[in-house]
Amino acid sequence: MQAAAISEHDNKIIKDIDGELFLPISAIYGPNGGGKTNVLEALHTLDSKVLRPLCATCDKADCDYKARKIPVEPFAFSKQARDQPTEFEVFFRTIKAEYRYILHVKEDEVVYESLDRVKMDTGRRSALFRRDAGSIELKGVFGKLKISEELSSTLPLISYLGITYKKNEIVNDVLNWFEDCVDFLNYGNPYQELRTAIARSEGIKQLVLDMIKEMDLDIEDFRVEEKDHEHIEIFTKQPDLWNYVAHR
Repeated sequence: MQAAAISEHDNKIIKDIDGELFLPISAIYGPNGGGKTNVLEALHTLDSKVLRPLCATCDKADCDYKARKIPVEPFAFSKQARDQPTEFEVFFRTIKAEYRYILHVKEDEVVYESLDRVKMDTGRRSALFRRDAGSIELKGVFGKLKISEELSSTLPLISYLGITYKKNEIVNDVLNWFEDCVDFLNYGNPYQELRTAIARSEGIKQLVLDMIKEMDLDIEDFRVEEKDHEHIEIFTKQPDLWNYVAHR
C-alpha cells in the first residue's frame, strides 16, 4: 500500500505522521494462473492461523467464520519446497506503531516466529519476541510476561499472548489489526459474502441499499437470517411488506 513517486492524484495520498505515503486503494491484476489469488490466500491463511485459537475461546457471534481452520499448504511443484516450512511475513501499521510479524509453519507446527515494533511517535525500533523450535525469548516491554512451558507447538505465540494477556496494550494493538483491519469478501460465493459481511456490517448493508435504490427497485430494506452454519434466508422489504426471497 505504499505510494510510489507519482504526481497524479496526489490529493488522495495518505500521509502518515512520519512522512510515509500510502495509497487509499490497491489492485492486484495479471493473467490467469499468475498468482493473484495466492497472494490473498496467503494473507487469509496467516489471519486464520493467528485468530483461530482466540475465536475458539470467544463468544462473539461474528467469530464463527474466523474459527475455521485453513491448512497451510506448501508449494507442491517443488520437491525441495514440499519439505520446507511455509514462511509468512507482514508489515502493518496501527495508530500507535508499525509492526513486522514473521511466522514459519511446517505441517501446522510453528518453527519460527517473531514480532518487532517501531513506535509512531518516537520512531524507536524494538524487538518484542523471538521464537524458534528450541526456545522463546521475550524482549523489551514483553520481558516481564510469563510463558507456559507446555505451550503447544501448533499455537502461535501471538495467539497465546492474546489469550493469556488480554489486557496488554501492545498485544491488543497487534491482534485488533488482524481481527478488525483485515476483511475477506468472497465474491465467488455471494451467499458466503452476505453471511460474513452484510449481516455484520451496517455500513456495507447501507451501501447495498444505495445501489438498489439507484436501480429503481421497489425495495426499502433487506435482512439476512442465518439458519445454521450452511444455510441462510434472505428477505426484502417493500412498502409495509417483508418478502421471503431465497434460501441457500
